[in-house]
Amino acid sequence: MKKTIASLSLALIILQSAFLAPIAEATPSEWAAFELEVAYQWGLVNPYIIYEISVHDTVTKDMLCEMVVTLCEKLANRTIAGDYSVVFDDDDWYIPDHFYKAYAAGIVNGKGRTSDGKVILGKADEMNREEVFTMLYNAIVYCYPDQAVDADEVDGILSMFSDYGNISAWARRPAAYMASQGIVRGDGGRYMPNDNCTIEQSIITVKRVYETFSDAAGRPDSPLLARNLDAPVFTSPDDGSSFDIQNGVIVRWDPVDSASGYRIRLTTSQGLLDHYVTQPSSSLNGWMLTTGTNIVSLAAVDENRRVISGYAYISLEMTGVWEETYSISTRNEEDYVFDFVSEEEALQYMTTVTIPVWRINSSGQKYSTTTTVTVHRYVAGDIITIFNEIFYGPERFPIRSIGGFAWRRGSGEHPSGTAVDINPTENYQVFPDGRIGAGSYWRPGSDPYSIPVGGDVERAFRRLGWGWGGTDWRSNHDYMHFSFFGT
Repeated sequence: MKKTIASLSLALIILQSAFLAPIAEATPSEWAAFELEVAYQWGLVNPYIIYEISVHDTVTKDMLCEMVVTLCEKLANRTIAGDYSVVFDDDDWYIPDHFYKAYAAGIVNGKGRTSDGKVILGKADEMNREEVFTMLYNAIVYCYPDQAVDADEVDGILSMFSDYGNISAWARRPAAYMASQGIVRGDGGRYMPNDNCTIEQSIITVKRVYETFSDAAGRPDSPLLARNLDAPVFTSPDDGSSFDIQNGVIVRWDPVDSASGYRIRLTTSQGLLDHYVTQPSSSLNGWMLTTGTNIVSLAAVDENRRVISGYAYISLEMTGVWEETYSISTRNEEDYVFDFVSEEEALQYMTTVTIPVWRINSSGQKYSTTTTVTVHRYVAGDIITIFNEIFYGPERFPIRSIGGFAWRRGSGEHPSGTAVDINPTENYQVFPDGRIGAGSYWRPGSDPYSIPVGGDVERAFRRLGWGWGGTDWRSNHDYMHFSFFGT
């Protein structure tokens, strides 16, 4: 059985050099747009913060703490051990893992203690400039203790600001340091310590700290998506009719030296569109969109179109469409080879991709990391898209383990590299008579590693046409197993 998409009747927009309208209220300032994209590509910020809410809102302690802990772990090249002995007093029962890490590192200390000794956290508090810069200074000193500012230098540095007398005593040393390094520049000779700090201002400050201390050669070399913040009117090449979109996105990226080309993929609720461009091009002019949610991914690939570098991943909404019918070739048909006679032959078609995942630590807190899985290169793009969608989904579904290609002649899709098993212990294979073929149990709703019917995991695979052994088969239920051909 060969899977193809011969033609799709899509609600499409043909753009001359831009595509994909961001949510209006989340549109960044023109001066900030490119730096936000870079911060996202460097892994400094959760894309939800940039693309799903307004970056002009005031940053909260929760948002900032997550960014600063990520920054610290990247600069220190290690995971910060959280202090799980501390008890926070907060209205929200869920305290993210980054607060336990930040408290252990002295990045946050709380706002005091209750009478019974609990630390008052203020997780949802909005942050002003001096609070943001103090948290960042604490992070820098945690990573580089020699960066601490001497007390006798503070007044001399801050005297450049006409309003330095408004800076709180606890924030003066951090303020002096950030100003002396050029990370914070003020406005018109004012430091404005009590002004609220927006999300985009906070992200850019975190990015500048990362640039100051990180080795440029070691920064992620992933392609970039850059935003076009104008509001043009685009004209259909066929009938001359025009239509407005609020904003567009130009597909453009920094070249990757080792890449032979780039794969740009648009995933919609109605289908999957692939496009490849080769060096030396670093842009794509003209693309197609459907109404509703669109997911864009961009990857650097080698001469065999295997992913060799990081990828961009953006989920945005599109409205206001123009309809047309197109025939769409979705994959490289030369890779459509799955019947292998030996492991050596199969390995020639396999590639290993890196995917983001959630894990759960010993204290029950979720944390983000990455893992790898080996699959057929024909479906590698699907795997990247699917697991990004799972990672950024509302469930933050945790993945303890994942298996892909496994050579065993004539046994299912694993020898073809077109199947994956997720959390096999908690998503068993069970026969109608109750015999267990693999794994231990399946308890969605009580075990977080068990895959629920209709949840983020099933939806992500279904959207790209993959089958699930959990509900598709009659001979047995294999809840861990997702496959490209449905076998």
